[in-house]
Amino acid sequence: MILPWPPACLFPNKKNGRHWGATNTEKKKYYSDCYYIALSEKPKEINHVLIIFTPPMKKGRPPDVDGSLSAIKNGLDAVAKAWV
Repeated sequence: MILPWPPACLFPNKKNGRHWGATNTEKKKYYSDCYYIALSEKPKEINHVLIIFTPPMKKGRPPDVDGSLSAIKNGLDAVAKAWV
């Protein structure tokens, strides 16, 4: 299953001290997108989960793994809800 790359505002280093409500709309949209993708590709049995990050190609540094895991938290929650 391939999930969409999370919006930049969900990365912890991009929040710049903004209130959680400033990114709430993006979180809900990302959750919804991931939920319906996971629901359509629900496996019959789950043995393990492997996460591979493939960020969009842009100039500059690639995102760090810790920030990427934080950014996809809502997506992972959506997958868990869809598969249970």
